[in-house]
Amino acid sequence: MPNPIPDLEFHEDVPVQWSKKCVGYEETKEGGLVFFKDRSREFCDILVGADGINSPVRKQKLLELQIFDYGVTLINAGVAVPKKQG
Repeated sequence: MPNPIPDLEFHEDVPVQWSKKCVGYEETKEGGLVFFKDRSREFCDILVGADGINSPVRKQKLLELQIFDYGVTLINAGVAVPKKQG
């Protein structure tokens, strides 16, 4: 799968896991531990579950959320990630 957000690929402080299937996560004091289908895992400060309506992240975090069809095909959000200083 080609990178849909090319600028992220070159941002040193934003590691992104492309083409990996998330199967769940665990919240910790320091952030989150993400588990993938290939049995690998990654630590993260921020976890963005952006894999659609059947997102394992959404299902785990929002257990009783009811899904409604609002006719929206895209929800966009901007998140500023400051560069490390020093």
